[in-house]
Amino acid sequence: GQHTDAVIADLARAMRIAHFGAPQVDDGKLLPTPTLSQILKWIAETRKAKCRIAVDVENEPVNRLVAPLTHVGLARGYDGDPRAPDKSAICIWLVKRDTSRVFTRRAEQQICDVLNGLLCDPDVHKTGQNLQHDKDVLIAHGYGPIESFDEDTMIEDQCLNAESPHGLDYLASRETDAPRWKDELKGSGGLATADEYEVRLYNLQDSARTLEIAGKLRPRIERFGVQILYRQKMETQDIARRMAAGGMPVSMSRYE
Repeated sequence: GQHTDAVIADLARAMRIAHFGAPQVDDGKLLPTPTLSQILKWIAETRKAKCRIAVDVENEPVNRLVAPLTHVGLARGYDGDPRAPDKSAICIWLVKRDTSRVFTRRAEQQICDVLNGLLCDPDVHKTGQNLQHDKDVLIAHGYGPIESFDEDTMIEDQCLNAESPHGLDYLASRETDAPRWKDELKGSGGLATADEYEVRLYNLQDSARTLEIAGKLRPRIERFGVQILYRQKMETQDIARRMAAGGMPVSMSRYE
Protein backbone atom coordinates (compact mmCIF):
# COMPACT_ATOMS: atom_id res chain seq x y z
CA GLY A 1 0.00 0.00 0.00
CA GLN A 2 0.96 3.64 0.00
CA HIS A 3 2.38 3.52 3.54
CA THR A 4 4.83 0.76 2.59
CA ASP A 5 5.94 2.76 -0.45
CA ALA A 6 6.50 5.84 1.72
CA VAL A 7 8.58 3.92 4.26
CA ILE A 8 10.70 2.33 1.51
CA ALA A 9 11.24 5.73 -0.12
CA ASP A 10 12.28 7.26 3.23
CA LEU A 11 14.76 4.45 3.90
CA ALA A 12 16.20 4.68 0.38
CA ARG A 13 16.66 8.44 0.71
CA ALA A 14 18.32 8.07 4.12
CA MET A 15 20.72 5.48 2.69
CA ARG A 16 21.62 7.73 -0.26
CA ILE A 17 22.35 10.64 2.07
CA ALA A 18 24.42 8.45 4.40
CA HIS A 19 26.46 7.12 1.47
CA PHE A 20 26.74 10.13 -0.85
CA GLY A 21 25.98 13.05 1.45
CA ALA A 22 23.17 15.58 1.14
CA PRO A 23 22.17 16.15 -2.50
CA GLN A 24 22.43 19.49 -4.26
CA VAL A 25 19.06 21.21 -4.34
CA ASP A 26 17.81 23.02 -7.43
CA ASP A 27 16.17 26.10 -5.96
CA GLY A 28 15.35 27.49 -9.38
CA LYS A 29 15.28 31.28 -9.61
CA LEU A 30 14.40 32.91 -6.30
CA LEU A 31 13.41 36.58 -6.22
CA PRO A 32 13.29 37.74 -2.58
CA THR A 33 13.29 41.48 -3.36
CA PRO A 34 11.82 41.94 -6.83
CA THR A 35 11.33 45.33 -8.43
CA LEU A 36 7.97 46.55 -9.65
CA SER A 37 8.84 45.64 -13.24
CA GLN A 38 9.95 42.14 -12.21
CA ILE A 39 6.67 41.54 -10.37
CA LEU A 40 4.56 42.74 -13.28
CA LYS A 41 6.59 40.66 -15.76
CA TRP A 42 6.42 37.49 -13.63
CA ILE A 43 2.66 37.70 -13.25
CA ALA A 44 2.09 38.53 -16.94
CA GLU A 45 4.24 35.56 -18.02
CA THR A 46 2.38 33.25 -15.66
CA ARG A 47 -1.06 34.28 -16.86
CA LYS A 48 0.04 33.90 -20.48
CA ALA A 49 1.44 30.42 -19.81
CA LYS A 50 -1.62 29.35 -17.75
CA CYS A 51 0.62 27.19 -15.58
CA ARG A 52 -0.17 26.08 -12.05
CA ILE A 53 1.28 28.17 -9.24
CA ALA A 54 1.66 27.90 -5.48
CA VAL A 55 0.50 30.74 -3.24
CA ASP A 56 1.68 31.42 0.31
CA VAL A 57 0.95 34.50 2.41
CA GLU A 58 2.60 35.88 5.54
CA ASN A 59 1.13 38.16 8.16
CA GLU A 60 0.58 38.24 11.92
CA PRO A 61 -0.97 34.81 12.72
CA VAL A 62 -2.83 35.97 15.82
CA ASN A 63 -4.83 38.66 13.98
CA ARG A 64 -4.53 37.24 10.49
CA LEU A 65 -7.75 38.75 9.11
CA VAL A 66 -6.98 42.32 10.20
CA ALA A 67 -3.18 42.42 10.41
CA PRO A 68 -1.43 43.90 7.34
CA LEU A 69 -0.64 41.47 4.55
CA THR A 70 3.15 41.64 4.53
CA HIS A 71 4.30 39.02 1.98
CA VAL A 72 2.74 37.06 -0.88
CA GLY A 73 4.89 34.23 -2.19
CA LEU A 74 4.25 32.79 -5.64
CA ALA A 75 6.01 29.85 -7.30
CA ARG A 76 5.83 28.13 -10.68
CA GLY A 77 7.54 25.20 -12.36
CA TYR A 78 8.57 23.29 -9.22
CA ASP A 79 5.94 20.61 -9.88
CA GLY A 80 7.27 19.92 -13.37
CA ASP A 81 4.42 21.72 -15.15
CA PRO A 82 5.65 21.90 -18.78
CA ARG A 83 3.69 25.10 -19.38
CA ALA A 84 5.71 27.06 -16.80
CA PRO A 85 8.14 29.55 -18.38
CA ASP A 86 10.76 28.56 -15.79
CA LYS A 87 11.24 27.27 -12.27
CA SER A 88 11.03 30.39 -10.16
CA ALA A 89 9.51 31.88 -7.04
CA ILE A 90 8.83 35.50 -6.24
CA CYS A 91 8.15 37.21 -2.91
CA ILE A 92 5.91 40.25 -3.18
CA TRP A 93 6.98 42.24 -0.12
CA LEU A 94 4.39 44.86 0.76
CA VAL A 95 4.85 46.02 4.37
CA LYS A 96 8.00 46.38 6.48
CA ARG A 97 8.17 45.45 10.14
CA ASP A 98 7.87 49.11 11.15
CA THR A 99 4.57 49.16 9.13
CA SER A 100 6.00 51.44 6.43
CA ARG A 101 5.24 50.50 2.83
CA VAL A 102 7.83 48.89 0.58
CA PHE A 103 6.51 50.55 -2.59
CA THR A 104 4.86 53.88 -3.24
CA ARG A 105 1.08 53.88 -2.92
CA ARG A 106 0.71 54.09 -6.68
CA ALA A 107 3.10 51.21 -7.33
CA GLU A 108 1.52 49.10 -4.58
CA GLN A 109 -1.93 49.64 -6.08
CA GLN A 110 -0.60 48.53 -9.46
CA ILE A 111 0.89 45.40 -7.89
CA CYS A 112 -2.31 44.59 -6.01
CA ASP A 113 -4.39 45.02 -9.18
CA VAL A 114 -2.29 42.64 -11.26
CA LEU A 115 -2.01 40.21 -8.34
CA ASN A 116 -5.78 40.20 -8.00
CA GLY A 117 -6.06 39.54 -11.72
CA LEU A 118 -3.84 36.50 -11.27
CA LEU A 119 -5.77 35.22 -8.25
CA CYS A 120 -9.09 35.67 -10.06
CA ASP A 121 -7.89 34.03 -13.30
CA PRO A 122 -9.67 30.65 -13.62
CA ASP A 123 -7.07 29.45 -16.14
CA VAL A 124 -4.25 29.71 -13.60
CA HIS A 125 -4.78 26.93 -11.06
CA LYS A 126 -3.47 27.52 -7.55
CA THR A 127 -1.94 25.24 -4.94
CA GLY A 128 -1.55 25.91 -1.23
CA GLN A 129 -0.50 24.22 1.98
CA ASN A 130 -3.49 24.60 4.32
CA LEU A 131 -4.99 26.93 1.73
CA GLN A 132 -7.93 27.80 3.99
CA HIS A 133 -5.57 30.16 5.85
CA ASP A 134 -4.25 31.78 2.67
CA LYS A 135 -7.73 32.23 1.16
CA ASP A 136 -9.08 33.75 4.37
CA VAL A 137 -6.26 36.28 4.54
CA LEU A 138 -6.45 37.22 0.86
CA ILE A 139 -10.24 37.64 0.91
CA ALA A 140 -10.07 39.67 4.13
CA HIS A 141 -7.63 42.04 2.40
CA GLY A 142 -9.93 42.65 -0.57
CA TYR A 143 -8.76 40.07 -3.10
CA GLY A 144 -11.24 38.02 -5.05
CA PRO A 145 -13.33 36.37 -6.13
CA ILE A 146 -10.42 33.90 -6.05
CA GLU A 147 -10.72 31.25 -8.74
CA SER A 148 -9.17 27.80 -9.24
CA PHE A 149 -7.59 27.63 -5.79
CA ASP A 150 -8.11 23.91 -6.02
CA GLU A 151 -5.15 21.99 -4.63
CA ASP A 152 -4.09 21.65 -1.00
CA THR A 153 -1.03 19.56 -0.21
CA MET A 154 -2.14 19.15 3.40
CA ILE A 155 -5.45 17.63 2.30
CA GLU A 156 -3.71 15.46 -0.30
CA ASP A 157 -1.45 14.01 2.35
CA GLN A 158 -4.36 13.48 4.75
CA CYS A 159 -5.94 11.29 2.07
CA LEU A 160 -2.72 9.39 1.37
CA ASN A 161 -1.10 9.13 4.81
CA ALA A 162 -3.81 9.75 7.37
CA GLU A 163 -1.72 8.87 10.43
CA SER A 164 1.38 10.89 9.46
CA PRO A 165 2.07 14.56 10.21
CA HIS A 166 0.89 16.90 7.45
CA GLY A 167 2.83 20.08 8.16
CA LEU A 168 4.88 21.65 5.39
CA ASP A 169 8.19 21.12 7.19
CA TYR A 170 7.53 17.39 7.55
CA LEU A 171 6.25 16.98 3.98
CA ALA A 172 9.28 18.84 2.61
CA SER A 173 11.65 16.60 4.57
CA ARG A 174 9.87 13.54 3.21
CA GLU A 175 9.21 14.56 -0.38
CA THR A 176 12.06 16.93 -1.28
CA ASP A 177 15.81 17.28 -0.80
CA ALA A 178 15.49 20.82 0.51
CA PRO A 179 17.30 21.52 3.80
CA ARG A 180 15.05 22.40 6.73
CA TRP A 181 14.28 26.11 6.77
CA LYS A 182 11.35 26.46 9.19
CA ASP A 183 12.78 25.27 12.51
CA GLU A 184 15.83 27.54 12.46
CA LEU A 185 13.86 30.70 11.75
CA LYS A 186 10.95 29.99 14.07
CA GLY A 187 13.23 28.72 16.82
CA SER A 188 15.14 32.00 16.90
CA GLY A 189 12.10 34.00 17.95
CA GLY A 190 9.84 33.59 14.98
CA LEU A 191 9.07 35.70 11.96
CA ALA A 192 8.33 38.72 14.14
CA THR A 193 11.99 39.09 15.16
CA ALA A 194 13.84 37.45 12.25
CA ASP A 195 15.87 39.42 9.73
CA GLU A 196 13.47 40.75 7.09
CA TYR A 197 15.52 39.34 4.22
CA GLU A 198 15.44 35.91 5.89
CA VAL A 199 11.65 36.18 6.20
CA ARG A 200 11.41 36.76 2.46
CA LEU A 201 13.59 33.72 1.78
CA TYR A 202 11.35 31.76 4.16
CA ASN A 203 8.29 32.84 2.20
CA LEU A 204 9.94 31.79 -1.07
CA GLN A 205 10.80 28.36 0.30
CA ASP A 206 7.22 27.89 1.54
CA SER A 207 5.73 28.52 -1.90
CA ALA A 208 8.40 26.65 -3.88
CA ARG A 209 8.35 23.54 -1.69
CA THR A 210 4.56 23.50 -1.57
CA LEU A 211 4.44 23.25 -5.36
CA GLU A 212 7.24 20.68 -5.45
CA ILE A 213 5.41 18.51 -2.90
CA ALA A 214 2.18 18.82 -4.89
CA GLY A 215 3.98 17.44 -7.93
CA LYS A 216 4.77 14.31 -5.91
CA LEU A 217 1.40 13.85 -4.19
CA ARG A 218 -0.90 14.71 -7.10
CA PRO A 219 -0.29 11.53 -9.14
CA ARG A 220 -0.61 9.37 -6.01
CA ILE A 221 -4.17 10.60 -5.47
CA GLU A 222 -5.10 8.89 -8.75
CA ARG A 223 -2.77 5.95 -8.28
CA PHE A 224 -4.40 4.96 -4.99
CA GLY A 225 -7.94 5.82 -6.09
CA VAL A 226 -8.75 8.44 -3.46
CA GLN A 227 -9.95 11.16 -5.82
CA ILE A 228 -13.49 11.14 -4.40
CA LEU A 229 -12.22 11.36 -0.82
CA TYR A 230 -9.93 14.22 -1.79
CA ARG A 231 -12.73 16.16 -3.51
CA GLN A 232 -15.02 15.66 -0.51
CA LYS A 233 -12.39 16.90 1.93
CA MET A 234 -11.70 19.93 -0.27
CA GLU A 235 -15.41 20.78 -0.38
CA THR A 236 -15.71 20.35 3.39
CA GLN A 237 -12.73 22.61 3.95
CA ASP A 238 -14.27 25.35 1.82
CA ILE A 239 -17.53 25.10 3.78
CA ALA A 240 -15.57 25.35 7.03
CA ARG A 241 -13.72 28.40 5.69
CA ARG A 242 -16.97 30.19 4.86
CA MET A 243 -18.42 29.29 8.27
CA ALA A 244 -15.33 30.61 10.04
CA ALA A 245 -15.42 33.85 8.06
CA GLY A 246 -19.15 34.58 8.11
CA GLY A 247 -20.80 32.23 10.57
CA MET A 248 -23.27 29.45 9.87
CA PRO A 249 -26.71 30.32 8.43
CA VAL A 250 -29.62 29.09 10.52
CA SER A 251 -33.22 28.69 9.36
CA MET A 252 -35.23 30.40 12.07
CA SER A 253 -38.50 28.99 10.71
CA ARG A 254 -37.19 25.44 11.06
CA TYR A 255 -35.73 26.27 14.46
CA GLU A 256 -39.09 27.56 15.70
